Amino acid sequence: MAAYMREAYESQAISMSATDITWPVTYLVYNVPNEFEALKFAFFTLPGTKSTLALDTLRIGSRVGLTTWAVEATYSSKRAEPLNKDAVEGSSIPGLEAEEVDYQVSGENRNIKLSLETWRYGTVARPAPDEGGAIGRDKSSVKGVEVPFPVVQFTVRRQWQRQDITLEMRDTWERTVGKVNDDTYRGYERGEVRFEGTHLSLKGSPSQLIPVAFTFAVRFNDPGIEFDSGTEDDPIIVPDIEGWHVLDQRFEEDKDDAANAMIRRLSFVYKHRVLKYADFSTLGV
Repeated sequence: MAAYMREAYESQAISMSATDITWPVTYLVYNVPNEFEALKFAFFTLPGTKSTLALDTLRIGSRVGLTTWAVEATYSSKRAEPLNKDAVEGSSIPGLEAEEVDYQVSGENRNIKLSLETWRYGTVARPAPDEGGAIGRDKSSVKGVEVPFPVVQFTVRRQWQRQDITLEMRDTWERTVGKVNDDTYRGYERGEVRFEGTHLSLKGSPSQLIPVAFTFAVRFNDPGIEFDSGTEDDPIIVPDIEGWHVLDQRFEEDKDDAANAMIRRLSFVYKHRVLKYADFSTLGV
């Protein structure tokens, strides 16, 4: 039999305050298999207004029979437009299919061995050697310094029915953890976003709505960095550095004749890709 709905004519307590009028109404939805389908049917079937009040909230009240559900609707004067305004079968339902996104912009420390610009100070008798921007050099190595760099972290939350969270879906999530986006994702360029993982708790009936949280971290791409090689008009240029690339700087001993001192100068830079790419469109968010 086809699903249908009618209003339950129990006494409803209308409340009024200085700023709001609220009218709770209970409807019975028949011939639907679970609470999710009952809520969907009510969302697409209920009148958007009752008297002059707009539909504000919907929730499942109780199970009345094997395929019969009580749906509790609230109409309110505080809402300008009904919750189900312009609802079309197959469209998303606010609060069910809609996603939430949390953003956090913070910093992470990186070891920086070369400066972008350096000023040298010494005496006339003993000028400071030109070390090409090397930071923290000793006789055997360039130690560098810890510098905070911006990193964006964001979490996307959305809900699925438990029965829709399949083994194949979870396998995709598990195999994508630790990888970076192979194409533009949520406005971020290829290689900027790393999938940190997901969190959910599977429980309840097959139609139970399960919140799932996806966590991502972002490092921004750099079109290129130019390093001082020690040779005039011949810098070391590293182009197209993705956010999760690793720069491996190699130094060798050299002599600064003007300062009459041995130095360690940058000789080569290797750009390493250490994370695999993945198609983030398969994550479902």
